[in-house]
Amino acid sequence: MKNILLNGIVAMLTMGGSFSVFADDASSVHTYLVRVDDLLTKIHVTACFKGKPNFKLVAESLDASIALVSLKIKSTGKKLNPSGSISLHQLNTDDCVNYVVNVAQPIMKHDKRPMTIKRIGRDLVTAEGIWLWRPERLPIDEKVEITFELPTGVQISAPWLRTGGETVDTFSFNQTPYDWPAFIALGYFTEDTVMVGDSVLRVAILESKRQVNFKSSILNGIEEAAKIVSSVTGNFPASDLQVLVEPGGYGPNAIPMGYVSRGGKPAVHLHINERKHKSFSKDTTLLHEFSHLLLPKVDDQESWLTEGLATYYEYILSGRSGYFSTRSTLNTFAKNFELARLTAPTQSLRDISKSRGFGKGRDKVYWGGAAVFFVADIKLRMMTNDTYTLDTLLAEFADCCAKNQTIWTGEKLFREFDRISGQNIFSELYRDNVVGTLFPDVKNAFDLLGFQVSGFGQDSGIDRNSRLRLTIFK
Repeated sequence: MKNILLNGIVAMLTMGGSFSVFADDASSVHTYLVRVDDLLTKIHVTACFKGKPNFKLVAESLDASIALVSLKIKSTGKKLNPSGSISLHQLNTDDCVNYVVNVAQPIMKHDKRPMTIKRIGRDLVTAEGIWLWRPERLPIDEKVEITFELPTGVQISAPWLRTGGETVDTFSFNQTPYDWPAFIALGYFTEDTVMVGDSVLRVAILESKRQVNFKSSILNGIEEAAKIVSSVTGNFPASDLQVLVEPGGYGPNAIPMGYVSRGGKPAVHLHINERKHKSFSKDTTLLHEFSHLLLPKVDDQESWLTEGLATYYEYILSGRSGYFSTRSTLNTFAKNFELARLTAPTQSLRDISKSRGFGKGRDKVYWGGAAVFFVADIKLRMMTNDTYTLDTLLAEFADCCAKNQTIWTGEKLFREFDRISGQNIFSELYRDNVVGTLFPDVKNAFDLLGFQVSGFGQDSGIDRNSRLRLTIFK
């Protein structure tokens, strides 16, 4: 997550959970019909189940029961009362439940995420978990399809596999556990398609109150950033990506904040200041958020890993692509690494990452994590004579392991990186600089790049083009 203007305001959106894979050729298909009223304030759901369901329904948000207006068995009209989950043992064979959810305004009693129910102009963004009561687990030969019947002119953006074609709003939500957050948008936008290689980025730009023509700027910026991130492994790291763009941001940056969610298919959420639309294509937040997708779902208590990798690539790709000069990029690394080194020096990266919101440790989480990958990249190049770089390592990892729908820990991921590269670089960094309190040896890495710093990360003036520098910025 990259948050420049609202530092630390958004909680981590990904929580671990059990996972059961649903079969693509399922013999039983459970169907949900979703109707939304004209004002986008109430969601009416009819959920029908093939046979006699042997599972319960669950919702990801802690406020889902509060938002529930009514819940009845279709065949008998009997009311049901959820208690953390909805039992279906009273349903007949091939029966349904009808329920209504109020999404007129935010609840935020237990679930404090601002995007659980949020209005952007006439449009609505809502967490799947506030209104979608879905099977907790399904047998391998069963799946769920959901069809939306929307008011005239209303469109939907969702991080699910569309199965009804481009003209029918039918989706299959069978990819990830129910407690991996996902968000949908309903409103009067158009969903634009940006193609990057074989990948599809589905971009929904929500309503802006400002009279600024910024659509082409944000679409061009998204395409350019996606192509730059594709250069890391040779492919954009998501085959089908939901991109939600929320206008109305403030501050000096074009994209003050962004974050990634993983429920269903991956999604990137961007909060933009449309007045700065001419700077969209050079805002490094896009590089940061797209770089998150280079890794699969990581335990949310190991944010040093996700934020560290995204921060490292945000700036190394900025240097490679000409957003910043090589010297400016290295100066940015040096100054922020030194700030991270001096932040909470007695706490390890692993321990400080467990503190939700990070507090004053945010610099250490982002830039201390980036320092780990900076040093790892230099060591990989040196020890393998450029046979392996962080780029090529991530490419091999993407081919072998990244599509596995599991939650990775830092230790497990670094062990896999060492297996692929045939080195012990990552396990040693994990032991000394993640679990231990030593800061990564960035000084030696800078020396190998021909760039020396002194004092508080200040450029010493010694600057030579080493072989490593020429390759790492290529």
